[in-house]
Amino acid sequence: MTYGLFEILFHELNIWTKIALYNEYVYNCTDDEHTFHRLDEQFFIDNFQSYTQLAEAIGNRGIDMNNEIVYIDKYGDIETTSEELAEEHMEDYLQDIFDHPEIWTNYIDMEE
Repeated sequence: MTYGLFEILFHELNIWTKIALYNEYVYNCTDDEHTFHRLDEQFFIDNFQSYTQLAEAIGNRGIDMNNEIVYIDKYGDIETTSEELAEEHMEDYLQDIFDHPEIWTNYIDMEE
């Protein structure tokens, strides 16, 4: 598969599949990039043991409940973001993700 075809197929994925693919890349291939998550109750349950820990992660940034996406940076701080900004960030890593087909073949059909 060419990078150009990969890029087209990536853009056809829904946002949550893109986020899952990107996060898998981050967890397996990088040391210090932030990850994206759905802003819902399960996010808070999975990532914080106490309200104090949550408050420390939010810091002065606050949470915009109008955005469905939250990211955690390499320091554990969280911030909400829009779908457009999340996609722009992931776009910066497409070539790196493409270089790791062991990650993206679970999400994109190589037969395309």
